[in-house]
Amino acid sequence: MADEEISKLHEILSIILEEIRSAKKAPTPGPLDGTIRNNWPFLADIERVYVTQVLRHTKGNKQAAARILNVDRKTLDRMIKRHQLNLSEIQTSP
Repeated sequence: MADEEISKLHEILSIILEEIRSAKKAPTPGPLDGTIRNNWPFLADIERVYVTQVLRHTKGNKQAAARILNVDRKTLDRMIKRHQLNLSEIQTSP
């Protein structure tokens, strides 16, 4: 990976983690021992924010977003449905 790609990836991951932490979700129990997970977002949360960021970047163009995410367009449609993303809101947000 080129240095430019790595720095872009770091930037995107920072945005994702910031959005997840600001979501103010209730603490969730840990795996088996009932402890609280701290500072570790669920993979689904990361996916939701990442897909949203890519769709914003492409201004809602699902074909372009699927290319960036390296998934099939139908897979992207399933992600959008699973995370209940509203494309009209995504297209109009900055």
